[in-house]
Amino acid sequence: MNLVYICVFYNSKYIRLLELLLLSLRVYSTYSFDILILTSPDFQSPIQTLVDRLDIPCKLHCIPCTSIFEAACSRLHIFDWPEIGNYDKLFYLDTDILIRRDLTPVFSVDLDDCLYGIPSGTLKSLHFGGEFFDFTRVDPSTPGMNSGTLLFPQSTAIRDLFSRTLAHIHAYTSKPPYALDQPFINYHAFSSHMCNTTFLTPYISLYEDTLDVDNADTALVCHFSYPIGNFEHKYARMSEFFKNLLSTPLQTSQIDIVGKRFSWGAGYIHFLVNDEGGYDVQTTWGKGSFNILDSRRVCAAWNNHYHVLQFNEALTQYISIRTVPKDFDCNTGSMLNSSA
Repeated sequence: MNLVYICVFYNSKYIRLLELLLLSLRVYSTYSFDILILTSPDFQSPIQTLVDRLDIPCKLHCIPCTSIFEAACSRLHIFDWPEIGNYDKLFYLDTDILIRRDLTPVFSVDLDDCLYGIPSGTLKSLHFGGEFFDFTRVDPSTPGMNSGTLLFPQSTAIRDLFSRTLAHIHAYTSKPPYALDQPFINYHAFSSHMCNTTFLTPYISLYEDTLDVDNADTALVCHFSYPIGNFEHKYARMSEFFKNLLSTPLQTSQIDIVGKRFSWGAGYIHFLVNDEGGYDVQTTWGKGSFNILDSRRVCAAWNNHYHVLQFNEALTQYISIRTVPKDFDCNTGSMLNSSA
């Protein structure tokens, strides 16, 4: 079995980033894995409410955390989770991430006993362990590894690697580094020759201070890593990106939706063609219009609200995400008798 896990601690606003991550996961990926959220006891209730509302199957595990440094290090405590022995491959995701394609390919290969990440910076940088390495033995120009996405096997070797890293962190008496636990992860992974920065490279786009990336055509994951700890900046960038992503056609095929009628909360939504050949939508709350995005999605608008609806392959059910206003309110529905 495979596991995707996410950590949400310290700043309750990051639950809003988690919402974007889980929504994008639901829209763009199949569930070929279980999902675990590590969090603190005071966040358990709002996160459980969120996953119930989004109807996403998630496991929750609480551990104590009182500082941003402890929050960052929480990913290293994954082997303390009692159910960890049920899984073969684990994929850690930061909360400042959006999913744009199915994650299944990430789990498609046999994994060595190492951490799989993407290259970023160099080991000379303090952000990637520069204060710890002996550069008479290590090339300082070696690319570092961004720790916001980490793929690894559930193994004794990785468990020991995480234990060594945590022991180093607990013994560290200086002010926590700007990049938090990332320098420690880099130092121990590279020093133990347990690091792979090639496999995930096509699959992870790193959006730092730009929206221009080289691998947008192959990326499954969009990581908004900059600036560290700045919720407002990250949420503004991520929400706008997600809105645009939802409204972008995935292919040129057209959905056969005209004449079909679906439940919408306590009401309905009905897709029609008007006398001029345009697309109308009739709802319990008024009339509007819709446009076809591709073979599975439409954008429907009425009463100054815009919604992107993604249907299942049989066109019998949908998930809707509201993009205007940009609150990403989520709704689901099923096909009804098509009579008005």
